[in-house]
Amino acid sequence: TEGTRNTKLSSVKEIFRYLDEEEEKEVDRKIFRIKTAKVPYKESQYLEWQTFESFVSYIKNIKIRLAVMIMGYEGLRYCELAQIKCEDIIRGYAVVVGKGKKQRTIYFSPRVMELGMLWVNNGRKKIVEKLGEDNGYLLIGENGKVLTRRYLEWDIKRLAKQYNEKTLTKNSIDWYEHLSPHK
Repeated sequence: TEGTRNTKLSSVKEIFRYLDEEEEKEVDRKIFRIKTAKVPYKESQYLEWQTFESFVSYIKNIKIRLAVMIMGYEGLRYCELAQIKCEDIIRGYAVVVGKGKKQRTIYFSPRVMELGMLWVNNGRKKIVEKLGEDNGYLLIGENGKVLTRRYLEWDIKRLAKQYNEKTLTKNSIDWYEHLSPHK
């Protein structure tokens, strides 16, 4: 795509700029004249807050509901969601490493903490007792391992399709960015 081409071109230009300015190597300066591609404007689709709340209420599976609530209310990506442990829910906050290896602290809303404790003390507890081992992570599957992005994305899209929500059906599960900023 045009965006990918521009990113790669920018990287190559930076390397040439570094060689030219920092290392004082002779480079072909024609590369600096290459123009970036025009990227068509893409309007973001936002999910209205009321629609999100209604969708959350529609989800019957407590584990998936908890995952959706954490991602939506706390604005987490899947890679950050997968890092959350049970002790974080009990404590009320988690320190996660996100995009760009940036560490941030997220605080859970009372609703997330309440549902999280319900999951930890019931559904998750049964899985751990059945397997006889506990890795400490909050969102685990029947095999005791952290839910995969693919599984979570598939389940959320399946539910969104049943619910008939097109914004959730089309986009990736890192859809917190598609929530309306006006909560």
